Amino acid sequence: MDLIQTPNKQFVDGDRRTPGTPVPAWWLNQLQGELYSILNAAGIEPNKADHAQVLSAIKILAADASQVASIEALRKYSGDGYVNVNAYHPNTTVGGGVFVADKADKSTADNGCTVIVSTDGTRWKRVFSGMLNLHDFGYVASKDNALATLNAAEAAALGIVVDCLGLSIDTGNTYPQKNKYTNGKFVIDGKTVDVQYQPIRSGIGRFISGTGAAANLRSNEWTGAGLIVIGEGAMEQMEKCVSSIAIGDRAQGFSKVSRDNIAIGADSLINVQAKTEWYDQSKKAGTRNIGIGGNAGRAITSGFSNVAIGRNAGQGLGTGSLNIALGSFAIGGVAPIGFSGDIENFWPSKTSGTVAIGESVLMTYQGEGAQTAIGGGAARNAKMAEKLTAVGESALESLEKTRAPNGGDVLWSGTETGTYTQSGNNITLTLNNLRNATVGCWVGIRLTSGDAATTQGDVIPAEVVSVTETTLNVKSSKELTTSGSAEIKFVYSAVSTNDTKNTDLVAIGTRAMKGAETASYSTAIGAEAMIKGKNQLKSVAIGGSAMREGDHESSVAVGFWASPYGNSKYCVFIGDSAGYRNVRGDIIRDKITNSIAIGFNSRLNGDNEIQIGGNGQTLYAPTTVNIRSDGRDKTDIKPMQNGLEFVMKLKPVTGYYDRRDSYTDELFKDLPADEREAKIREWWANPEKDGSHKEERLRHWFIAQDVAALESEYGQLPMVNLKNDTYTLEYESFIPVMVKAIQELSAQVEDLKSELKELKK
Repeated sequence: MDLIQTPNKQFVDGDRRTPGTPVPAWWLNQLQGELYSILNAAGIEPNKADHAQVLSAIKILAADASQVASIEALRKYSGDGYVNVNAYHPNTTVGGGVFVADKADKSTADNGCTVIVSTDGTRWKRVFSGMLNLHDFGYVASKDNALATLNAAEAAALGIVVDCLGLSIDTGNTYPQKNKYTNGKFVIDGKTVDVQYQPIRSGIGRFISGTGAAANLRSNEWTGAGLIVIGEGAMEQMEKCVSSIAIGDRAQGFSKVSRDNIAIGADSLINVQAKTEWYDQSKKAGTRNIGIGGNAGRAITSGFSNVAIGRNAGQGLGTGSLNIALGSFAIGGVAPIGFSGDIENFWPSKTSGTVAIGESVLMTYQGEGAQTAIGGGAARNAKMAEKLTAVGESALESLEKTRAPNGGDVLWSGTETGTYTQSGNNITLTLNNLRNATVGCWVGIRLTSGDAATTQGDVIPAEVVSVTETTLNVKSSKELTTSGSAEIKFVYSAVSTNDTKNTDLVAIGTRAMKGAETASYSTAIGAEAMIKGKNQLKSVAIGGSAMREGDHESSVAVGFWASPYGNSKYCVFIGDSAGYRNVRGDIIRDKITNSIAIGFNSRLNGDNEIQIGGNGQTLYAPTTVNIRSDGRDKTDIKPMQNGLEFVMKLKPVTGYYDRRDSYTDELFKDLPADEREAKIREWWANPEKDGSHKEERLRHWFIAQDVAALESEYGQLPMVNLKNDTYTLEYESFIPVMVKAIQELSAQVEDLKSELKELKK
């Protein structure tokens, strides 16, 4: 019969504030079983009206039972009925019990515990209530026979609960499993493991099962109500706890005080620490957290009302609160298996109010403000950025990738091999190249051989405490004397020299703003909008693949494929493929400044341009267009000369547009991009057209080349422009010339009038 599972194995009374010891069903059931065994042995049927049945049974058994000194004496005993065996071995006090003769059984073998066969063939069967211990198989401490009695229990193979009496038994390479062993440890191939069966402890508002589960909770105080604790080491160090759940090995395992925390998964919420188990709204620290998944919320200490669901989700959270981390490694932090041999959390985040949903979202975030990132890999590398909204797979994934999770800069990453020696807590690494690591830097260490070899190849961050020309010294939390091969994988500075502020960013869409390493005050909405550019400042991209590549400053692109390849500053692109190509059809890859392209496929030739619409379109204005012409904005003003002379040399013509750029999309499609652009440039200079894109509307123009030909006589003319082998004319600039020509012509008319008047006289 087992004792009540309280620290002192005693029942206690309760009062108004302190509950008494709950009486669990298992304890009452075993007590009932023990009493019934006594009645049954005496042949008495239970009768609820008779309160002296147990006493009567004991008297009957005592009168009938013979006394023998030991199990060995029982094997030599001849008789019938009941026998009281004083002890298993002579001159000892344990392992005895009551045995009853079963004359009908002629075949059951002697198993040294529950069945003893005497020399006359009588089968003596032990009276017990369903649980045995190693004393019943002959264990005595002075005989040092724990393994022998365990083997006897295995040979008996009863399939019942066997108490190992708290012993640690070396079983070689065998794992005993033919009974339900409890209260002990097995040493198998040098490794110590708990026995496999743990009795459930239950009571009012409690259900506790697992080796070491809730081991320090006291039942005689208000320290363990409303609990479900399942798993080896779950709540193992807990001293005060109310209304919490811990399911999984070491779930809330290092916590001392907990309230309203739910931990499901190995090591989930392992470090959470509440200030009090009482309901005090001024002391929320360490309460109301939910961790579901292995290591979920592992580094949370005083943070409250956090939700972490998924393996390693919220593993990087520390003192922050009101966070949601859903998905493997969402806010996962840096948590390798350290020198101690256990998982160690480095640089836990202080963020509060952050929402991270998706695998590896905000994985190494270190800031304190609230951020929102939804989608696998969204803002994966962000460290200190502020006011982030990233929605979509890999949105803002590269932001701050060159910053280190300790708050410094990534000075180097790669693999530098060497050796190490460890003496006590000091590890000295000898390397050909220290990769600029200095005292205070953090290095990523992988020890590949020797007794200190890092587990599963994890890279452990360690702060450099001293350096020489070829060595680095770091500290280990575990004392050893060993040596072997080593690698360093990264070097982080202690503080960052990068003062770039990444803030006020919105990236919505698959891989939106994925490539941006620095960005601020920018918005990308649409799949792969701003996907490749590394620096985005005060810019907006709306539409699939808008501003797809390149860096942009103070620019706007609205529309699918708007400005997809170029860099820009102070530009506006509105419409499908606006700013995609220049007039000649070349893809715009260079930087465009202070230009505007509005309309489907609107094309720019360079800086300081406004392109409205495309081929075959007519621009209408419902009112006049005012052009700025303030004299205060002008200088070097001189009277115009030769207006009439210039006008007389102009060649007005009529005709139809048959634009070259209407053909370029159809040309040389089978060639690689670079070759195609070169061939189009050749064709552009001397085009061969079939008239298939000739427009229907008759036009009146000047030919730009005819006007440009006058520059040899008049110098550079303001109305002629040439970019990308394409001439344009500013027809507005002809107006002053025309006015001057009219004025000169009018003067000539006046002169002729005067001459005619004189002739008439």
